[in-house]
Amino acid sequence: MKKNYSVITLFMCIISSYAQPVLNASDFTSYYSSDRYMNNMPIDISGLSPGNSGANQTWDFSVLPTLVFRGISNVVPMASTPDTGTFPTGNFAIKDTYDGFSGSYYRYFKMSSTTFESLGGSDGAGNTYSEINPAIMFQFPYTYNTVINDTYQYSGDVEIYSFTSTYDGYGTLITPYNTFTNVFRQKYQETGVDYSYEEYRWFSTSPFRLIMIMYFDIDLSDSESGVILYTNFNTLRINSFNKEAFVKVYPNPTTSILNVELPNAVAINKIVISDISGKIIMKQNKNSSHVNVENLANGLYVLEVYSGKDKFQAKFIKQ
Repeated sequence: MKKNYSVITLFMCIISSYAQPVLNASDFTSYYSSDRYMNNMPIDISGLSPGNSGANQTWDFSVLPTLVFRGISNVVPMASTPDTGTFPTGNFAIKDTYDGFSGSYYRYFKMSSTTFESLGGSDGAGNTYSEINPAIMFQFPYTYNTVINDTYQYSGDVEIYSFTSTYDGYGTLITPYNTFTNVFRQKYQETGVDYSYEEYRWFSTSPFRLIMIMYFDIDLSDSESGVILYTNFNTLRINSFNKEAFVKVYPNPTTSILNVELPNAVAINKIVISDISGKIIMKQNKNSSHVNVENLANGLYVLEVYSGKDKFQAKFIKQ
């Protein structure tokens, strides 16, 4: 019997083209930069609809209120930010610069295999705010119709805020700059005593990118709404930063097991340990974040960690 493979193949391609995007922790694979555009304030866009929820949507925002360049958003290594000590559990950071203003603003997050949480932020000049009760942004795997009900609280603030976010749709997003396929939308709702806030966020996966935000903020005295668009995405290679600052080795000094941690869960391919003269003492050719140095003589050593084409370096003491 002759099988019609062309029909079967076509059918499978049609199915896969409508498959829902699923976000996993493994999609947060790279540091990147993007230009940020916003509508001129205080223009109110409350009459603009975010579009429908559901599967296989087409959100057409090819025509929007005038958008102007407002700065750059960079996903950067934690080690390159100024307030890592304030957020010791953080492993994901975003650096925002604003057109017409000096300095930068940093946002800090904690990502695990199961959740992605917001920890707080800082202006890089010592002024920080932290969330003593972090807000969960994503649960992994993040799939269509996932609903997150959570609370958050800022340090020094007695008020506890509650919100609901929903993966409420996926499909194609059309912006004045680009068309993105296979994106998903998250609807965020927060209501307080004297305000209500609603936000729609569009993301891509593989790799993870935030593409667009539409928000509607209403309180007793004022209301504000707007659009934030991200475009001109560029991957930032890790060798653009100070790689020596990236490697976290602990405990240091150590007597036996040395734990090695790279930013953003970067995979480790090989570890090489040398003495201070440059002589290679040991190698470990496997994907492991632990190395046993129990048999090394006491002293100072140089540790080199290889990940793909990148090499990281740190020093440690064996006792």
